[in-house]
Amino acid sequence: MNASDAQYDALSRLIVAVASLGRGPRPADLNMHKALISEPESPVHPASSRRSKTGINDWLTAEIAAVKPRRVLDIGCGFGTLLASIRAEHTCDTIGLSPTPFTVAYANRFWRDHQPGSAPDIRLQAFGEPVVARPGSDFETGSERGDDSGSSGISETETETETESRSFDLIIALESIGYSADLTDTLSWLDTLLDEHGTVWLLDDWRIAQWPEHASAIQALGRCWHRPRLYSVEDLLNAAGDHGLSLVDRVDFTHRVPAVHQRPGSARRVCLRIAKAVSGATRCGEVASAFLGGWYLESLYNQGAVRYELIKLQRLPA
Repeated sequence: MNASDAQYDALSRLIVAVASLGRGPRPADLNMHKALISEPESPVHPASSRRSKTGINDWLTAEIAAVKPRRVLDIGCGFGTLLASIRAEHTCDTIGLSPTPFTVAYANRFWRDHQPGSAPDIRLQAFGEPVVARPGSDFETGSERGDDSGSSGISETETETETESRSFDLIIALESIGYSADLTDTLSWLDTLLDEHGTVWLLDDWRIAQWPEHASAIQALGRCWHRPRLYSVEDLLNAAGDHGLSLVDRVDFTHRVPAVHQRPGSARRVCLRIAKAVSGATRCGEVASAFLGGWYLESLYNQGAVRYELIKLQRLPA
């Protein structure tokens, strides 16, 4: 498990632990992305005057249901909350990819209990690997098995079947594409999964400017979140164009992310030292590092250096 996956695993376990307090977790409690905890205000849409009073997750669900996709793939889906919302509004095949066994095991059991008959299919998948059709499995969490492995429960005797190439007409990625070490390689992978008329929706933090005064915050964010770099939309479009994908829409959601006041420079430096000291050492350290990284991101939002935007790409006609 690499550093970013270890942090993802630690955050997943924290979310489940907090959500399990009281009467137990509800679907809305399983939040792995800013889109799922965003403020219920209207997005800034340059192409229209559409207004929405719902959160970003509800907005995305309504937009996707209106498109009526046949097969949806969510890369870095967390607990599959968005996919479950889509399945509740529109009948389609939904597959989610998550990088840690604990998240996959918990999500599959949770949605089978809370949304029987229309639960999303969450699979353990390393970023960039082929999406493979697997036979059904009885997923169990590590705690129920008496260990802490978080195994997905797939038997060693079960074999992978046909690779699902070019079978998805909608691929979505919430805050996961930015962890790619090479956008060209990532877009090449998506190209093998997307059908000839498919679309890709990428909601992430995109660098708008990188003036000298932003450099330290961008570097700190990368260290706290184990991100190789902070991409710009231009970086994305250059890589997408090489694979026949073009920009069809972009929606700015930056103002809907829960805001935290910018910390003074000295406080940020102290936080960075703490994060560097504890990150990777323990699960608590990874959680602390993730939250401290959020401080730097909010500082970059406030400076206008980063935006939280949905980028929609579509395959160009042959």
